[in-house]
Amino acid sequence: MLLILSACSSHRPPVEQRSIGQRNNLEQPTAPPSTQARPAQPAAKPVPAVEPKEIAPDGRAYPQVHQSAATLRQSVVAKARSVIGTPYRFGGMSPVSGFDCSGLVVWVYETHGVDLPRTTWEQTRAGQAVPADQMHPGDIVVFKLGGKQPYLHTGIYAGGNTFIHSPRSGGRVREESLSGAYWAGRIHAIRRVIK
Repeated sequence: MLLILSACSSHRPPVEQRSIGQRNNLEQPTAPPSTQARPAQPAAKPVPAVEPKEIAPDGRAYPQVHQSAATLRQSVVAKARSVIGTPYRFGGMSPVSGFDCSGLVVWVYETHGVDLPRTTWEQTRAGQAVPADQMHPGDIVVFKLGGKQPYLHTGIYAGGNTFIHSPRSGGRVREESLSGAYWAGRIHAIRRVIK
């Protein structure tokens, strides 16, 4: 046991970590005793800050975000807009083969490092709930559709009272207004996965 502890205490940190500490004046390097000129060492590459993952109410970890949330939201919307015109395909989740509604949402967020559940029902519980009057671009909009046998439908809020979704068989990914009576009256939930 004593041998193991002494091995841990004699461990030297990697050169890159020492260089970062020296660069931040946490350690002051001492001059070498030799008077001979030594070749200059290349500067260590800066290490990006690592932020701890935060846990969402549904138990999933929010992604490590190194850009502002507003920038990330706009990027999500831009990615969704980039596939407008892609055909609907039941079970589809790629711009090559097509998308169903929840597949589009999963694919867009996946390209930004956010892992979402696959089904519409599960997406209804992803992230945190927000009121409809406080939507931000990139929020997931869930609709309750149908009559006697209701079903759920998801899309991505794009800002300006519009959303992007893959509507139904025979349709294509498109951006539509939430102002119309059909969609506005059927909003079931708004879920935020980018804080």
